[in-house]
Amino acid sequence: MVVLSAAVCTKQGRPLVARQFVAMSRVRVEGLLAAFPKLVKSGTQHTYVETESVRYVYLPLDQLYVLCVTNKGSNILEDLSTLHLISKLVPEYCGGTSEAAVAARSFELVAAIDEVLTMGIREKVTLSQVNTFTIANSHEEKIFDMVRENRIREVKGITDRKIAEMEKAKKDRRAFGGSGSATGFGSGSGMGSSGGMGSSMGSTPGGFGSGSAGGHGAGSASMSRPAAPAATPAPAPASSSTGMKLGGRGGKSSSLLAQMKQEGAYSESDAVAPLTTLDAPVDDTPKMGVHVVLEETVALVMERDGGVQSMEIKGSISLVVNDAASARLRVATDVSRAAKFKFTTHPHINKALFSKQNMIGLKDPAKPFPTSGTPLQVLRWKRVFDSEDDVPLVVTCWPSSDTVSVQYELTDTSLSLSNVMIAIPIPGGSAPSVEQASGSYTFTGDALIWSLPIIDGDNASDTLEFSAAGLADELYFPVHVAFTAPAPLSGVAITDVVAADSGAPLGHSTQVEVKTGNYQIIDA
Repeated sequence: MVVLSAAVCTKQGRPLVARQFVAMSRVRVEGLLAAFPKLVKSGTQHTYVETESVRYVYLPLDQLYVLCVTNKGSNILEDLSTLHLISKLVPEYCGGTSEAAVAARSFELVAAIDEVLTMGIREKVTLSQVNTFTIANSHEEKIFDMVRENRIREVKGITDRKIAEMEKAKKDRRAFGGSGSATGFGSGSGMGSSGGMGSSMGSTPGGFGSGSAGGHGAGSASMSRPAAPAATPAPAPASSSTGMKLGGRGGKSSSLLAQMKQEGAYSESDAVAPLTTLDAPVDDTPKMGVHVVLEETVALVMERDGGVQSMEIKGSISLVVNDAASARLRVATDVSRAAKFKFTTHPHINKALFSKQNMIGLKDPAKPFPTSGTPLQVLRWKRVFDSEDDVPLVVTCWPSSDTVSVQYELTDTSLSLSNVMIAIPIPGGSAPSVEQASGSYTFTGDALIWSLPIIDGDNASDTLEFSAAGLADELYFPVHVAFTAPAPLSGVAITDVVAADSGAPLGHSTQVEVKTGNYQIIDA
């Protein structure tokens, strides 16, 4: 036999909570509860009353009644046990036994009653078990929360370290005579960090200041050679550009993560899966008294049918002055091939001198450049393109039912690109079968990486063909491309470094870094 309804009502029979386990109309429930107080006789020791059709098993609770409505054939001992458990749930989940408390927490009470009775049948549960069931703790949710907290903690630590490093660099520049203002060379704000293949210009907020010359390329006093690239790492959610390392500082979260790792329920790879990057060679540029860093980045978003959504080339020149005797200097440049680019000089640079003679020098020739050893950006340029003819390396992907063909074409055969990487996404983890390819290729589990050491006029066009499990065409996009070049695509060049007063040549080293930013072909 089953419980028809479990309810909490007032002494007058007004229902506060009523949970039915059989099909009953609201009028029927309200009628049964309204008739109940009239059946209870004062001064009796009974905890149940009966009518011709139902039995009321009840228990007074201050100014309320807790009752179960059953049929007359039900086991009254089991019904009394159920009633006593429900009476314990009222103060436990409502926080009191008043009408207001029960009305405010009625849904929580109903959920607890459902753990005691299923389809009107009593479950063999205790009060502590009901509490456990209604709390509904999720082990997976705890794991997710701990992973997220560790990521946030790691990102905060990285942010704090970066801020400390920036503050230290600002103090060092000021100690060497920088102005410390938002437009001075000693300012902590700047045009951006230019410190390597994974960084991009404009990452430092503010005006026009210092950058980092810690690139991966190498150069010499007589000639320059480009840096080897590294593909830009994918950002992690709410994270920095580096991979996240979990399980650092922390109390219970860290210990539980360690236990989960031992049990095989969690691994570091579950948190972050960084993209494959090129090995960055050590910068072996022989830096002389004046070290000039010329950086350029090309970014492209191109549609699979050839339309250019966006393309821009932007670059900068930074100076690292290591010798105070060479601090009063000027840099001679050649920008004849970059007539369509927009150039911007630092506020302390003589703009008229650059416009007329293509020379980079301070407004006050008697004033030396800071010799803090920190890269100082003095010039930048930028140009936006919209024609496919201006794209240095066109990559097209042709998926079909059986094979996928990926083709590249060097639009200007006078160019030379190095360390070219073309990444074609292949979801599913099934390795493709490569049928035709020059250079080398690697399958990372989710992408096929086609690598070519150099692309120039001798191999200006080539094709990679492979077959993979039948995938929709759009799953092979976006295709990511990375490369370097021995000379800026804009044509900007450093011709000489001379003394500002006498015009005598100064010993200097030059470092050229040309790399790709977000260079991809999308399905549009």
